[in-house]
Amino acid sequence: MLRRIILPLLCLVLLLPACKEEPEIPAELKAINKAIESDKPGIYYMLQDYKPKARKQPEAVRMYYDFLTIKYEDQISFRHPSDSLIKGIVHYYEEKNDRRMLPEVYYLAGRVYASFGDALWGLDYYQQALDASAAQGNEKLMQRIYFQMGHIFLHQDVYDEALNAQRKALGHKHLAVDSVSEVFILKDLGATYAAQGKTDSAFLYYQEALRKAETACNASVRFYVKEDMAALHLRLGEYDKAWHLLDAPPADMDASVQATLYRLKAQLFHRTGQPDSALYYCRLLTREGSSVYDWQAASLEMAGIFTGQGRFQDAVNQYRQYVIYTDSVQKLIRTAAISKAQSTYNYRLRERENNQLKLKNAEQHTLILVYLLAGVLIVGGGTIYLLYLRTSRQKQNERIKELERQQEEQYTRSRAYIEQNNAIIRQLETRLASTSADNTQMRERLQTQQEQLRQRNIRAEAEMRQQELALHTFRQSDIYIRFHQAADFSELSETDWQELQRTIDETFNRFTARLYALSPLSERELRICLLVKAEIQPTGIAQLTGRVKSTITSARKNLFEKLCGKKGSAEDFDRFIRAF
Repeated sequence: MLRRIILPLLCLVLLLPACKEEPEIPAELKAINKAIESDKPGIYYMLQDYKPKARKQPEAVRMYYDFLTIKYEDQISFRHPSDSLIKGIVHYYEEKNDRRMLPEVYYLAGRVYASFGDALWGLDYYQQALDASAAQGNEKLMQRIYFQMGHIFLHQDVYDEALNAQRKALGHKHLAVDSVSEVFILKDLGATYAAQGKTDSAFLYYQEALRKAETACNASVRFYVKEDMAALHLRLGEYDKAWHLLDAPPADMDASVQATLYRLKAQLFHRTGQPDSALYYCRLLTREGSSVYDWQAASLEMAGIFTGQGRFQDAVNQYRQYVIYTDSVQKLIRTAAISKAQSTYNYRLRERENNQLKLKNAEQHTLILVYLLAGVLIVGGGTIYLLYLRTSRQKQNERIKELERQQEEQYTRSRAYIEQNNAIIRQLETRLASTSADNTQMRERLQTQQEQLRQRNIRAEAEMRQQELALHTFRQSDIYIRFHQAADFSELSETDWQELQRTIDETFNRFTARLYALSPLSERELRICLLVKAEIQPTGIAQLTGRVKSTITSARKNLFEKLCGKKGSAEDFDRFIRAF
């Protein structure tokens, strides 16, 4: 009897913590959240009024208040002094495993770290936000996340990833109806193509963004797109088109749009031979409240104008200001994924600053020429390096794909491929045995699959036998015997090398052409490959090529990296060539 009473009471006690409910979020905070999402005025004062109350509330309410604070600050592009507040919010909702809140919490964390210039942490939180949002089907938030990821990739010069993220953001436009957001996505797509030098695609997306902005009847956003288009026309030397786009700016444009307008007009006036007007807009650009980026651009532009007017002292002064502002800009750039091109630029910048100190007392004209030359070297060297980097990456990807294709083709003529097919055939036989005789459609499908696999095995076995026969014939050939009997390179003629290459190509399915598809080879490199394929030992390869054995060992290691795209030993190269 006592047990019957104690056991239910014990269960009740154990269940009580699980029944504890989280405190209800106050209606005032819910109203603030709706005001933030609808961009209503007076949100700052609403948050400030509630702040004393929040301190007396349970932790759940305090955390929600902090979340709303970050959300509002993100909306007004407030630069957060530290990540301490968002870290506490993330930790709390992760501990609670609040799947309703986590998508937006992760998104805001990404925004905070992105504002610090910390691309890696920003992207990491954006990815977590994507994973959490996908489970909820929050299309609007996913669109914003992809847009922000694309923005980071664009400014990190990772253009393929930027395009991928921007297109995904655009793919959510139908479910997350937000025409202004769509304009900014299209604008970033245009900017990405412009950065890649694909001006036709860039203008295509800019035009679409402009059309969407006109449909949305948003003059500020429309002019924002026009400025990007004008900048591209300016870069292409199409000044009339740039002027046309900058006509009639909206009266209510924000400071960043206005600064861009001043910068573009200064450049246009300068390039069209109107230096006084260009100087006027440069000075507007450096007025109080402008950013250090605006001061940097204006100083460089004025230095060029003064140089053209022969006012060398003024040009030097402006160039010194440009160097100071550039130094300030560099201190603002903080990123964990900075590219080698950026590192090169920083090195050149420090080098230029050192030159400035060394040439401090030199003649004014000489100083200007030195700085201009340094600028040309930086831009030219950076451009060449980026082109080299892009070409190298493309060639590396093509080599990997070609190697994978050849390895896949080779696998279809191997014993492992046949055994794999046999295993599948046995599985199909088991399924066939368990399939009802009445289910004729299923039985026919299984039998067809079996027959296809058997035919593949027959072809693979025939090709293997054919290859074995060709290898046997090769080992009996005169050229094979000649190379194995030769004592050194002096006994071999150019005709012998050509005959060896021709015989190996016939025996091993265009061996040379398949090697060249992976990477270009020098004559010496090709001969090493041919000798390894002809089963010549390393000592013999050294003798037949007139090199010492250590040189051949090093060459084989380099060839493995060149052909396979990864580091390896000389023995790895031998195994690769013999199986190739």
